[in-house]
Amino acid sequence: MAREVIHSRGPSGKSFVRQPLQSYWLHYIAIIAILAAILFPVFAQAREKARSISCLSNLKQLGTGINMYVQDYDETFPYFCYGQASKCNPSSPAPSLWPISVYPYVKNLGVFACPSHTLGSRCFPPQAVRDFSPWKEIPNAYMSYAYNEYFSYQAVRLAQLGFPTETVFIADGMCAYAGGSWASEDRSWLRKIIFSLRSPDADGFNCCHGDMTSLNLGNYARHQGGNNIMFCDGHAKWFKAEATRSIRGNSGGTLRYHQDEWNGKPATLN
Repeated sequence: MAREVIHSRGPSGKSFVRQPLQSYWLHYIAIIAILAAILFPVFAQAREKARSISCLSNLKQLGTGINMYVQDYDETFPYFCYGQASKCNPSSPAPSLWPISVYPYVKNLGVFACPSHTLGSRCFPPQAVRDFSPWKEIPNAYMSYAYNEYFSYQAVRLAQLGFPTETVFIADGMCAYAGGSWASEDRSWLRKIIFSLRSPDADGFNCCHGDMTSLNLGNYARHQGGNNIMFCDGHAKWFKAEATRSIRGNSGGTLRYHQDEWNGKPATLN
């Protein structure tokens, strides 16, 4: 079908071709599509930035609650004995689980859940936690944050930490613990934080597999190529995946994770 062409004369009497109305609409639609392609990623980044800020707020509230607990319990950090049940106090299991220990100070299950923790990758708390209130009454409540495993079964006191502002305590993570892959050659990488959106295996722990290459780093991070980390003094900040390394060995990392690193001596790799 031939396109309709309309000839008209302007005020000067010269003839010109007037485009059909539908042609103008096509131009407008094309312009809108281009603008949408430019702006939608910007909007998505802005939304994720807002979620990351909300996550930082969660961690800071948890940090405040933990510090209140520390002051109430002779400057001792809460335990988390999931996986080390034999080293916990069997007659008093609730204080041996950090979420249950901290909940009375925050009184909000929402602070345990990161808004960027997507539905398909959400991790539920260990069954030992879900046996207690309020998790027992809300079975769909999920956990977004992992715990420094070296606090998990020993009575760590605040005075033992030479560098509490650098010592990792809780961070974005899919697994119960926030550490690295201790069987790997370079243990300085805190892989379970770096891969905070990688689904765990059936046991809930082995979600830190993956090679540490420039192409891999950041691909499974929760917040725009990085993750949020809370430290033992209660402050929290965002770290790029590439910077999520401890001072272990000669890695050039700035974070302290392992108990030998807390007081300034890097742990060896053997």
